[in-house]
Amino acid sequence: VKQKERLKQLNKQKSQIKQKLNLKLNTQQKLRLRLALKSAVKQIAKTTQVLGLKFITPKIIATAGFVPILIPKIKIKRKILKPKKRKARSYHVYAKPEKRKKLVRVTRSPIKKQRAEDLRNYISDTSLSRTAKTKPSTRKPAKPYLRAPAGYSPRTKRKFRTYRVVKGRRIALRPGKVIERSKHLLDTIQEKRRIGLLKRVAQLQKQARKRTRNKSSPKRKTIVVSPRVRRKSVHRVTRPRRKIKRKPTKRRNPRRPPVKRRRRSKGLMDYF
Repeated sequence: VKQKERLKQLNKQKSQIKQKLNLKLNTQQKLRLRLALKSAVKQIAKTTQVLGLKFITPKIIATAGFVPILIPKIKIKRKILKPKKRKARSYHVYAKPEKRKKLVRVTRSPIKKQRAEDLRNYISDTSLSRTAKTKPSTRKPAKPYLRAPAGYSPRTKRKFRTYRVVKGRRIALRPGKVIERSKHLLDTIQEKRRIGLLKRVAQLQKQARKRTRNKSSPKRKTIVVSPRVRRKSVHRVTRPRRKIKRKPTKRRNPRRPPVKRRRRSKGLMDYF
């Protein structure tokens, strides 16, 4: 209780010193007051430590007029901003060829999620590759170059599993990755013909190239003739064409007239 009363007295003393400093005084008087203020602040700090209170030691900065200004230390908590994860806008398709460890990218540019899932299931179902996956991308989705039947992934969902077996235990795969079940390994025509992944991708690319060629080639315009135009064409009066008479031109190299040969006169020997 005594220490609390002491604290009140010191605070009053501090306020009185500040009021005196504001008045017009000599330089020596001002210096004395500043020293008294410093000692009062130190005593307040000691008493607060004894009571178990937190005290922030203020900084005393003297101005041009030697008037002290108390600036307390303020602790500011800075928020650490974490980088925001970008949402996946499109997806690439990867598949694992037979007798290889790494997966190969199938798509040229990323496509929409539903299209990517359809292509993933279609490629693994119509080739000897079993594992395939979709990888997210932040780029804008482009038009699919390799086409797959629409809604192929929900139709063939039962053919694929989303786990791998390790020592008899099922371990979940990463989202977007699937493995073809052993029941449905050779259930399509392409699988029966033993067509691998790379060959199947080449076939789909060939189909895509044909499509682009057909689009680029100009189509012949079909002109539809109305019945009125046909009637006019039937009743049209046709005039005979004019005959243009050409002027006779002299030949540059005219033929020479045939040379008349003289008849040979009969001699005496012709009669015998």
